[in-house]
Amino acid sequence: MLVVAEVLLSPVLQFIAASTALCNTT
Repeated sequence: MLVVAEVLLSPVLQFIAASTALCNTT
């Protein structure tokens, strides 16, 4: 279950990091 959680959360964390980066640059 932990592996599945990591696989599911990885794209979410990357998306959050990308959105925060875009918000900071603008």
